[in-house]
Amino acid sequence: MKKKMGITIGVLAAVLALGIGMYQSDASAAEPKLSMEQIEAMVKDQYPGTITDVELEKDLNKVVYEVEIEGEGKKYDLTLDGNTGEVLKLEETKLNVQSPTKSPVTVKEKEQDSQENPANDKQDEDDQSEQKETENGVTPRITTQEAIEIALKQFAGKVTSAKLDEDDNQYFYEIEIEAADGSEAEFEIDALTGETIVIDMDYETDSQQEN
Repeated sequence: MKKKMGITIGVLAAVLALGIGMYQSDASAAEPKLSMEQIEAMVKDQYPGTITDVELEKDLNKVVYEVEIEGEGKKYDLTLDGNTGEVLKLEETKLNVQSPTKSPVTVKEKEQDSQENPANDKQDEDDQSEQKETENGVTPRITTQEAIEIALKQFAGKVTSAKLDEDDNQYFYEIEIEAADGSEAEFEIDALTGETIVIDMDYETDSQQEN
């Protein structure tokens, strides 16, 4: 009887020791190797502007810094690895985006241009396959293919989605791209000017690939 009890106590002690070891391992993993000051210095070297917010986010597997920075008419939202400083996610947004000076092309204007410049008819027909007229009778000046090319110059990969969208009478293309390593990017391209409004990049790291 005493022998059985001794075995039971021994097993319980081993389980408790294992649990404490796992807890300590998780706790130590949640402490970043890089300080907040080091992260701020790294960000300032790469992105122009003023850091408006820095937060340390922890979970059982990874610790990251979330940094917001504003400058030169742009806002950056960064997620960086707390141990290596590697950028895991980047979102770039233009601040105070106003309606472009160029006006949309209406159906009436396209008919007038066709009469004055017959040589442009074929190009217009090609563009119509990509440029869909909106509910307000407005046709974007930038084609879907042109928007895709603009995005691919900033992030190489395979285009998984491309569509025209509208928000507060501002028309833009949403372009989604996936790189060979699994990283992803989403772009918002102004349909009238071709200007990049938003870039949202999600990088695939070595640790994520292993998982």
